[in-house]
Amino acid sequence: MNSNYTELLNSTVGNGLQSIEGRYYFDAVKSGLFQVIESELVFVEFEFFNGARFNLFRHKINKCRKATKKEYNRFMNCTVKQWQGMKI
Repeated sequence: MNSNYTELLNSTVGNGLQSIEGRYYFDAVKSGLFQVIESELVFVEFEFFNGARFNLFRHKINKCRKATKKEYNRFMNCTVKQWQGMKI
């Protein structure tokens, strides 16, 4: 059970959003910025902090595409508010 859970954590992306399609993420292995085209909600993980419960949705990315230079420059030079709306 513990090894299966660890494997799930390593193969999924955690976020507070129910849908991450259309958002961007950095992939350190492929060394680039990618946009999520298709993802699948695998399970919901709960975290507790100071007595409050937070949901963390774990997504498996099925299909993605590498961002173009124009998208990369827009992502790197946007304001913090815009950046929070685009990233995973």
